[in-house]
Amino acid sequence: MCKSHWCSRYRTYRIAIGISIVAWFLSIFAATPLYVFSEVVLLRYRFVDKVQKLCIAKWPSSESAKYYITFSSILIFALPLALIVFCYYHIINKLREALKGSKRLRRTSSSRAPYHRVTRLVLWVVVFHVICWSPFWLFNVFSSVFGLRISTHFDRIVINVLHLLPYFNCALNPLLYAAHAENFRTAIKSLFVRQPPRSPTDVEDSRIYGNGTIRSLKNKKSTWSRFSQ
Repeated sequence: MCKSHWCSRYRTYRIAIGISIVAWFLSIFAATPLYVFSEVVLLRYRFVDKVQKLCIAKWPSSESAKYYITFSSILIFALPLALIVFCYYHIINKLREALKGSKRLRRTSSSRAPYHRVTRLVLWVVVFHVICWSPFWLFNVFSSVFGLRISTHFDRIVINVLHLLPYFNCALNPLLYAAHAENFRTAIKSLFVRQPPRSPTDVEDSRIYGNGTIRSLKNKKSTWSRFSQ
């Protein structure tokens, strides 16, 4: 959107496939240590007579855990967040320049509505991403640096909530985009708003002629009736 002419030269099928392969390679590379050092252990609670199996990452040393958490935090959270903020910031600036340069958009509030809608969408996406992912990665960094340990059942609940927040972001992010699409909202409303029943003659006519032909026939009839009078 900001550099459409420059991007059109690189927006090809081959480059898209190459970027997808690189993204998959980085994802597999970042997740490989978890598969290598994962281990199933028995978790025994202090005040409850209960034993539970838990899959954890058992690192060879505390230093390796710190390095991996730092690397993952930068690659998976910090860099994507910086890229999101950078791209959306330039998109908003581009829209703001278009708004200032157009007299028609500055004249009425209805003309500025799409600009404000896109701005709200950008802010919601960034804020929602930070809210859902920041607690998860901050906990991982603090636990690896300061050696935080799970000691109570409440700690386990808090950690489960922190791990659920990124899943909420992935699940609700498409709905966040769709909620700002007018066509999507209209389609959702049509599912809950009951449409008036159509008569059998209207249904049969619509099958044969179509709505446009019926409308033209009605106009011809009304015109003929005026001339006949």
